[in-house]
Amino acid sequence: MSRFQRRGFLSIAGLAGLGGVAQAMPMGAPHSGKENGRKMAGTSPGPSKAHAPPAQQNPHAAAIPDFVASLNRAEMHKVDGGWARELNHAQFHALKDLAVVNMGLEVGCMREMFWRQQAEWGYVVSGRCRIMSLDEQGRSSVDDVGAGDIWSVPAGTPHSIIGLAPTGAEILMFLDDADGSEFHTNSISAWVAATPPELLEKNFNTPQQVFVASKKEPRWISRLSNPGDLDTARKNARIRPGAEKIVYLFSRSNFYARSAGVTCRLSTR
Repeated sequence: MSRFQRRGFLSIAGLAGLGGVAQAMPMGAPHSGKENGRKMAGTSPGPSKAHAPPAQQNPHAAAIPDFVASLNRAEMHKVDGGWARELNHAQFHALKDLAVVNMGLEVGCMREMFWRQQAEWGYVVSGRCRIMSLDEQGRSSVDDVGAGDIWSVPAGTPHSIIGLAPTGAEILMFLDDADGSEFHTNSISAWVAATPPELLEKNFNTPQQVFVASKKEPRWISRLSNPGDLDTARKNARIRPGAEKIVYLFSRSNFYARSAGVTCRLSTR
């Protein structure tokens, strides 16, 4: 955390991470691969459950490595507000240089602020979501993206993702390391759990009891009471000029080529 300006980090954390702590419903950990017992609203785009697991490989072909894998057959981790599944080297040994995460977020539900050891490319499959990030100079950015839009987050950059109306969002995230995983990241809730409540109270000017209560259950995806509109979110984030831009509205770029059943967009950015 020493890479980031302390005040800048705490400012964006108050908005994108701890701003959701007081409003968020407590979530179960995403590691069990099971629903946490709460009724699923089911408003996020994408599948509601994983497909049946594939048949066992022919033992006589064990020496031949698989070169095809399906996210539809990957274990799905679900909590109230969203789900995710992934393919990395552990599940698909042919992967050498990247891992992929497929995630769905319901309307108003937030993948809490987190930062990875890997760089991340994001792509919106369907729906809309809000990307909030903090660069190395402590400057925040807030952008809304829709189907076909992309983002690029450098390794170690704190960011969060919120599903937006009317349907939430389904997204793909590509990591530049085959050992990368959605379920092994640094997150704001883990940071809160490891920080003394009196220090959190001083920095955020918020009663200790809020942070003590937030430590009872781990966070991953949280349901917010109201994510607000983009202008309000940018105002609350105290946007300053010069923040590193991580979002590109690729859906608005010109078609490079189009033929029956296939379209191609090209950007030189």
